[in-house]
Amino acid sequence: MMVGLKGGLSIGSSLLTLLLGVFNYLPNSTETQTESAIQGTRLLVSVIPSIPFLLGALLLFFYKINKQMEVTIEADLKQRRG
Repeated sequence: MMVGLKGGLSIGSSLLTLLLGVFNYLPNSTETQTESAIQGTRLLVSVIPSIPFLLGALLLFFYKINKQMEVTIEADLKQRRG
């Protein structure tokens, strides 16, 4: 579980850094950020995070495990164990 968490955090922060570069974000800048950096920051806290969420929600419609399947799996596991 920790490997998955660390991997996800690494990938997520890498993607964030990549996208900030695409939007021309200027780190440690005393100047005002460019309009593309401001717009990119808005997208990074609103639209872009919703894409994986909506994709995951869409995939749940194709998830085949329902109550009947759960009962079948549980019975199969009980049979294997004893």
